[in-house]
Amino acid sequence: MLANTLRQSLCRCRPAAYAQVLRPLSTGAAVQAAEAADPIQKLFLDNIRTYSNKSKAAGGAPVDAGKEFDAKMKAEIDKLTKQYSTTTKGDLTKFPEFKFEDPKLQV
Repeated sequence: MLANTLRQSLCRCRPAAYAQVLRPLSTGAAVQAAEAADPIQKLFLDNIRTYSNKSKAAGGAPVDAGKEFDAKMKAEIDKLTKQYSTTTKGDLTKFPEFKFEDPKLQV
């Protein structure tokens, strides 16, 4: 409220004075916005940090996945292996690599 009153009174002044007074107010607001003042925002940031730590610890595996998830994943991979008749060489979790050779042309 004080900032709005100050802003309205400075609008009538020169633009240089307006900029000098409001610049510190805006930078102070940016510093305050960086801190999590809202408890819901703080909770959200804490959950993101917790999830980040869990995903780093999992090393690429799904976070908080139990034995049931692993069993379903294995069943789906087995089903796809049978459906597309792949061998054990092919890993269905990776994109296949294609190698095309240019044909030899006779001159």
